[in-house]
Amino acid sequence: MKLDIPDKLKGLPKQMLEKILEQRIQKIGHHKPIPVENISVDVLKRLVCLMESKKQPVATKNMIVGNNPEILYTYFPIMCDWLFTLHCELFKITPYTSLHAEKSHFGIIHETMWYVFKVLSKTTNFPSHELQLLGGASYYFVIHKKFQNIITPDKICWYTNRAYTVQEMDKMIEVVGKEECRFATSWSLLQDLIKIFNPSDYVRVLSQYMIDATCHSILLVSNNPLNIAVSALILAYIIEGSNSDIQFKIMQFATIKKGTLLKLIHIMNRVRIIINRYESHGEYNRYIIPPDNCVCSYYRHVMLSLVSKKKNPIKNKLFED
Repeated sequence: MKLDIPDKLKGLPKQMLEKILEQRIQKIGHHKPIPVENISVDVLKRLVCLMESKKQPVATKNMIVGNNPEILYTYFPIMCDWLFTLHCELFKITPYTSLHAEKSHFGIIHETMWYVFKVLSKTTNFPSHELQLLGGASYYFVIHKKFQNIITPDKICWYTNRAYTVQEMDKMIEVVGKEECRFATSWSLLQDLIKIFNPSDYVRVLSQYMIDATCHSILLVSNNPLNIAVSALILAYIIEGSNSDIQFKIMQFATIKKGTLLKLIHIMNRVRIIINRYESHGEYNRYIIPPDNCVCSYYRHVMLSLVSKKKNPIKNKLFED
């Protein structure tokens, strides 16, 4: 989805937008901005808009689970994994067809979760047995606006093993459709940062992995999505072992102070450690990932393909004419 850009920013030239961004960086970080090249006017507008934004978050943890006692933390990873599985099957997404893609294919899931959180934050005593219904209705609403006839409410019901009727799905779709839809997700903002900094394939894939693996997290939902995107990209650079210059360049686009951002990066790193335990020992944390997690499986194969895409001299020798 596109972010609502205030009228006062729409007609400004690039030099003016850069000046506003510099002032904002200086105000938050108390340091002189580090010059960064390759920022388009559209990206500048989004960054300035988010860094100037005084809007309340989409939701908070207490708004979601506090007002809906039947909804447990552990339900979100399960529902989100179902959405990823549905999306991969519907669009025939595989790690092998998407390795060289410029961006992750899962932006639609992030938009879907935005609607899920938004509806729950405005509801009290939402029944737990309808959470999948809400997820399916939100997914249909997002998909239908982009691709029109690719899926029907009846097909969504089929993917739920007919747990809900078409009438129930239609009714929930109406509820979802009442929410405002002009926003930016951490997924879309990460794509902006990737365009600016042009990281290696490893950093790009790892940062997208962290964003996709945490899109269901109600612990992160109250954060500005730009800060989540910044944290994921910095963490990926740290793991790669890049010098700190690039990390400081990315850090200046956060809307929070350095200490608070480091805490967010630490949370993101804890998620990465949990995922690593799942990958290496089969241990899973039900608050983060369910068993047989679709996202982990997808990125496992992407990472393996990334490592093995260089020419292997042994294979070349074996298959010589």
